[in-house]
Amino acid sequence: LVRIFLLHRLLPLARLRDLLGTECCRLLLRLQAVTVMVGCRLLPVEEALEKVDADASSCGDCFCFSNIKLWPVDGDLLIATDEQTWPCAGFEPVMYLSDDSFALATAAPRGAVRRVLDVCCGSGVQGIVALRNY
Repeated sequence: LVRIFLLHRLLPLARLRDLLGTECCRLLLRLQAVTVMVGCRLLPVEEALEKVDADASSCGDCFCFSNIKLWPVDGDLLIATDEQTWPCAGFEPVMYLSDDSFALATAAPRGAVRRVLDVCCGSGVQGIVALRNY
């Protein structure tokens, strides 16, 4: 899973199905969090779902890649953002997390407060971390 969601490497579709199970794999495809390809051709979602539902041999020539990035933040918290390099006209990705995001999340005070405001701060990770801690 690190290979596909953190390192953004291709993963055989059969392997993803083995790791996550058919239902989870179907969900990721329907949400378009994962795309399946055969050779250089991207499969439409419905065709990819048929491959997942069929026997393991039908997945043999299929590989998949993630359309999202998972970022480990603040212990067991994972933040999902869009893959920033998707070549699509009009695509407006969710802001990625960078070193300053991690530094701010780590350095934020953890004292009791009544309110926290996170305005125009990129991905919203500061507000999510604050929600967990305050």
